[in-house]
Amino acid sequence: FADKDFADKDFADAFPTVRDVDSPNATTTEDRPVTIGYLARLAPEKGLRLLADAFIRLRRRRPDANLKLHIAGWCGSDLHAYRDSVFQSLRDAGCGDDFQYLGELNRQAKVEFFRSIDLFSVPTTYREPKGLYVLEAMASGVPVVQPNHGAFPEMLRRLPGGVLFDPENADSLADTLEELVTNEARRRELGENGRTATFRDGNIEIMAQRVFDVFQNA
Repeated sequence: FADKDFADKDFADAFPTVRDVDSPNATTTEDRPVTIGYLARLAPEKGLRLLADAFIRLRRRRPDANLKLHIAGWCGSDLHAYRDSVFQSLRDAGCGDDFQYLGELNRQAKVEFFRSIDLFSVPTTYREPKGLYVLEAMASGVPVVQPNHGAFPEMLRRLPGGVLFDPENADSLADTLEELVTNEARRRELGENGRTATFRDGNIEIMAQRVFDVFQNA
């Protein structure tokens, strides 16, 4: 197997970035706000500041909308100043009551997190090669908004549970979020499409079969 000349595309086709997804559907209620979620390391390259800037723009455009931003993920001690700076920018913009930091989450807390949100975005500023958090969101029935680079264009082509925006562009991210915040039917459609496709094409049984097929054809 190691002697075979496999192109990158062959590996991408055979080993799509998947994990065993068994999270329940995201649930919604009419009386709660439209909540945007972020679940990843609190690091500059993951795009938390970009998401905060886009959220601020969105709140200014929609001052009467019931919007929330839920942030979760590990933050190393060397990044506390970065985290605090991002959070302070939200407070300075008048969004102090509109966001919540939930810290690092265990498995059950992740399930509850995805149940509590309506949209998901980790707007990385680098070309993310995997993006497993996106699969977790889609498996939970939550539509995603991701930058048009790295693994995300191909991932959303295969698993149509989200929308792409122009990378490192807070206005583009705010525009895309606004389109979905104001369109519940579209959110629901994307959520259902993403969940269905993830369980059809992104579960461990299918991944195992593709691995087996590659070895059979080697």
